[in-house]
Amino acid sequence: MRRVLSFVLALIASLAMSAHANAQMGVCGGVNYLTTVSNGSWGLPAARTLAVRFTPAVTMAAERVEFYFAPSILTVQSGGTVGIVQQSATAPLPSNAAGSVLATGQWNGTTALPGWDGATLTTPVLLTGGVSYWLTTTASPVTVHQAVSYEDTGPDPTSYALMTGGPWIGVITPHRFKARVLSTVCLAAPEFQVDQSEASASVNGVFGTAVSPATLTVAIGGIANYSLSSTTLVGAPWDIVIGVAPLVPASAGGITLTDGQIVNVDLTDPALTYLFTPTFNGFPFVNLSGTLGTGFAMTRSFQMGLIDPGTASGLRLSQATHLIVQ
Repeated sequence: MRRVLSFVLALIASLAMSAHANAQMGVCGGVNYLTTVSNGSWGLPAARTLAVRFTPAVTMAAERVEFYFAPSILTVQSGGTVGIVQQSATAPLPSNAAGSVLATGQWNGTTALPGWDGATLTTPVLLTGGVSYWLTTTASPVTVHQAVSYEDTGPDPTSYALMTGGPWIGVITPHRFKARVLSTVCLAAPEFQVDQSEASASVNGVFGTAVSPATLTVAIGGIANYSLSSTTLVGAPWDIVIGVAPLVPASAGGITLTDGQIVNVDLTDPALTYLFTPTFNGFPFVNLSGTLGTGFAMTRSFQMGLIDPGTASGLRLSQATHLIVQ
């Protein structure tokens, strides 16, 4: 136990040193952070705190917290405080208990909007995978309104809470506020392609990350709703590669293209096929949604690609999804 504690303390100390040295940080995870689409901004009044619930998939070291902000005629961006708060033991809300604020950081709102902004935490924090925390932004006492951006489409509505010197008030909204956690120790090369606005494909709204695949299990006869979309490539040639083998990460069978996009469907799968024959020779792409058949046990892996001459590889890839029906 002492050795584990010593290791944790040493890691925290090293993270603090790297933060002060302005080492390069990478995005470790977040809430609705994979796109920068903004459908509007929400004016956070002076001295009020907005908290967004975040449950990391894996244990991570948090050194910086950022929210996505967008301009509004009602908002004046002049900074504030970001932080990480433990979840209450008695309710799905931030805790008010002593010591529940794990770390904070001050920022001055100098980033041009729209954009990510926030602060490096005064003390790095180890977040445990599978445990819920709350990422917070508090408007400066002299702020007219802090312009917190939101999106009205995405994987999940936001669970958030508000506080102005009193108890937390919990709210669930169709708005998707965007927040993310950064660190100098999660800069490993991405293993899985993530959805992007130019190429998005999902089943039942399940989205993977750069370090974890989009995998879901549906009961025989259950619901499997798919969605295929692109904001810029409607009308382009497109195709879907389909297999039965599990998805493969970039470091173990996946293919990283010249522009960094990743093919995660196993191209050595003997059952590999494509939606169109010849490939990319079907009808021009349109945004599609519908229901997949789940009448019998099966596994399917698929990934969509659209022709995009504006990329180095000539393609735009969606995330890959592995569907298990059992």
